[in-house]
Amino acid sequence: GMNAALAAAYAGYPVILTEKSDELGGYFKKLYKLSPTKAPYFEPEKNNADALIAEVERHPLISILRNCHIERTSGQPGMFNVSANVGGENMEFQAGAIVQATGWKPNKSEFLKEFHYGELPNIITNIEMEELAKANNINRPSDGKPIDTVVFVQCAGRDHQNELYCSSVCCMTSLKQAMYVREKYPNASIYIIYKDMRTPGQYEMFYKRVQNEENIFLTEGSIAEIKSNGNGTLIVDVDGTLLGQNIEIEADLVVLAQGMVSNQFVEEAAEEKPKPAAPASNQFFSIISDG
Repeated sequence: GMNAALAAAYAGYPVILTEKSDELGGYFKKLYKLSPTKAPYFEPEKNNADALIAEVERHPLISILRNCHIERTSGQPGMFNVSANVGGENMEFQAGAIVQATGWKPNKSEFLKEFHYGELPNIITNIEMEELAKANNINRPSDGKPIDTVVFVQCAGRDHQNELYCSSVCCMTSLKQAMYVREKYPNASIYIIYKDMRTPGQYEMFYKRVQNEENIFLTEGSIAEIKSNGNGTLIVDVDGTLLGQNIEIEADLVVLAQGMVSNQFVEEAAEEKPKPAAPASNQFFSIISDG
């Protein structure tokens, strides 16, 4: 949404940027680093969320509506009518074009109960891992102790009924987060247990780089059981590995690759069909930022 707003504004169009929360950035702002986007695709990149937000906020052609919920849209390209609730007050405006930045949210936490998420404090999600890394606090959540062994579990909850799709970025996220741990704890053992490893295109370069790192082990497998030994350490039983045998891992931390779900909202209210209107070159763009 913010990139689309800047693109339209730098092209000379006034922009109304709507945000449903009280601050810009959504989950993008929570990320510690980003997956590599430039050759040689070896290093996670700095998250530029704060700089991007600052650029949007100071651009003279961008008006930001925070705590904004779109109630209704009607009209046609070149002449859309938008009804919104902004901080409890109703507002109406017109826009020549609408860009819906759908955004996302984590999949339902109830799908992670089979891994004892929410019961054992040293089992966290990939989003929580980003927050720990951003706060420079990658330690055992239960007692703050350093980490000797961490297990990343891919496709956590994906087998739940009606949730069989792939979020497509979780594999890269776990590879990136493995490098977070590698950076802070060079001697820690890091395991990535996957069903499918998806690193399309040039991302294969980053996958290969992580594979070649010392103390990072990757294998296909399924989690049979996770239990606590009573002192905070987790016992992770893995079946169907590439080694041809089941393995047992003692881990200080388990990170579940929780999938993403779109925030897409379908407006059900009936729309009035307005009279045709010719598009005007100075019409507003309305960027619907739902993330």
